[in-house]
Amino acid sequence: MKSRSTSHVEDEAICMAILLDMDLKKILDVPPSQRVEKMWSMYRQLPAAVLFLPGKKLSSKIYGWAPARCRDCGNVGIPMSVPAHVTSQGFSVTLPGFLVESPSIPTKALIACVLEGQTFYIRQNEKLDSPSWRGIDMSKIQNLAVILGQDPMPEVSQRRPLVACIGALVAITSLEGETYHVQYIRMVSIIGKGSRYDEHPNPPWSEQEQKEKAMVKNATYTKVEQAWCVGSSFGIGDSKVPIHDNAL
Repeated sequence: MKSRSTSHVEDEAICMAILLDMDLKKILDVPPSQRVEKMWSMYRQLPAAVLFLPGKKLSSKIYGWAPARCRDCGNVGIPMSVPAHVTSQGFSVTLPGFLVESPSIPTKALIACVLEGQTFYIRQNEKLDSPSWRGIDMSKIQNLAVILGQDPMPEVSQRRPLVACIGALVAITSLEGETYHVQYIRMVSIIGKGSRYDEHPNPPWSEQEQKEKAMVKNATYTKVEQAWCVGSSFGIGDSKVPIHDNAL
């Protein structure tokens, strides 16, 4: 779909259904504005990489993790080898991640944190029309976390060293058993302080980001095989972020 184009977003779901030999009638039976969501609902298993695809996401209670445009699916994320499941509650996947304290004051582009003695920068990623978080007050979200685009490891000793990585910034709403239920916020880049990605970033650090790099918060790794269920997403410019004191 990346090399193809259509003037109507809803037609992308029809094209995908034809290409993938899906049940086209199920998609045509819903209103045009719901066809992309319907297409995603027809999957039962997808690569975890879908969570890290760039671009805008659906404004949906269950499918806030899903790309709003099928054309963005050509920009495959990582990891491709890890399976995820589409359930009645959202996108269920097992991936490593970490919890991070909320900024003390609103940040416009970056959250700096210390993770096991090393400083990392959680940077908003606006590639291919991925929305920024300028309209979201991160200081009001108590239970921030980052799902890392890395393969899960069975043991802590096998954890891959974190230098730079793609990630999904989320807000934890509840812990059910060993699964974090979360709301998708934005796609982010994780950059280690002093790494070549820090010294030669693309795009270059802005003046605002340089200021926010000094406001460092604490972070803690989750389990190396952490279960997540990603449901709804925050809308662009939505500052009314729910706070869940007992989510952790």
